[in-house]
Parts: sequence; C-alpha cells; structure tokens
Amino acid sequence: MWTTKSIFALTLATVCALYMISPTSACSCMPSHPQETYCNADYVIVARILSRRAVQNHRFVYKIDIRKEYKMSEKAHHYLKHGRIFSAGNDGMCGIDFKLGELYLIAGSSPNVGICNYVKQYSKMTLVEKRGVAGGYKKGCECKINYGYNNLFESRNRIGGCEWKGPWNECETDFGVCVPSRGYRDANNKPTKCHWRRSNPYMACIRDP
Repeated sequence: MWTTKSIFALTLATVCALYMISPTSACSCMPSHPQETYCNADYVIVARILSRRAVQNHRFVYKIDIRKEYKMSEKAHHYLKHGRIFSAGNDGMCGIDFKLGELYLIAGSSPNVGICNYVKQYSKMTLVEKRGVAGGYKKGCECKINYGYNNLFESRNRIGGCEWKGPWNECETDFGVCVPSRGYRDANNKPTKCHWRRSNPYMACIRDP
C-alpha cells in the first residue's frame, strides 16, 4: 500500500526529472549517470553527423559516419550497419537537434535516439568521460549508481553502489567513475561496496566545485 511518504517521494522524483527539460516539454525521463547509461546500452559510438532528412511523424533520419565503436552488440551492429539514426523533430517529443558536421558520443539501445539517451558533443566531453567510455565505465558496471532522491524510498544502506546527487552535481556527473572497492566481495563475487574513483579531476572538482 502506498504511504504518504512514498507518494511524496515519487512526486519529488518526478519533479526532479521534469526539472531537467523545458517547462513546455512533454518528454520526461529519470536522470541517469553516464556510466549507468553506458553499462545498459547496446552500443556506444562516436559518430559524425553527415546529413538530415525529414521523414514521417515529425521525425528526422540522420546519416552518420561511425568513427569509433566503444561498445556494439550484434543486434546494434545490424540496425546501425547502414549508418542511420532517427530522432524526433523537437525536444518535446524527446528529440535531439544534431548539428551537421559535429562529432557526438551516442549511447543507445535502438536506432531511435533522444534526450533520454547519453548523447554529448565529443568536444564537450571531459577527459574522465572520454576515458570512461573507452573502458573506465566498464570496470564499474557491477556497481549500481543510486540516484540521490531514491534515498526517500528506503532508508537502509544499500550495498554495492555509489550515491549520485543528480546531473546538476558536476563532480560526480562529469568526473565520477563508480568502481568496486578492493576486498569487498560476497560469496558470489559480487561487490558489496563501491566508491567514486578519486581521480585527479574528481578531487580537484571536489576541492573547488
């Protein structure tokens, strides 16, 4: 049965998700850390946007040149083999307005790409993010990144995860990699403790946020 506290928590989490988008937007999704999105994606690529063409239902098809594959399942290889992705025509429909000629990091699980995916201009990625998609994030896929407001749903300490205050927390979002803590494994070899890696960029951000 839903309690007053759980209803409040759900409402607050929804408001936080909506905060991330335009007030007039009809699209919403819960915030997700880049590492979590990487771990759950079928493909993670760096691609240059070559052209754009309007198709049905207010959508665009983008011709892309895949310059780097960091992660590619067999299924993703099949639907990306012609170098095309799709996105809605505006952010109210979760669409992304890709800039022609630009390089993007794109992580997804279908050829349909939107604001709920991990998409970022490659030139705007931090060094930690670039190293993360190149292999750093993979080392932490056993860990769970717990969105901070989820603490409202349960007060007990959760094992095998890192607490993330949300995308507005620059240090954890742009410079954070959640990895298993050495020596903390259960009988099934699952991590029971994880932590944000204390890299130089992360610590510099913590000291001077």
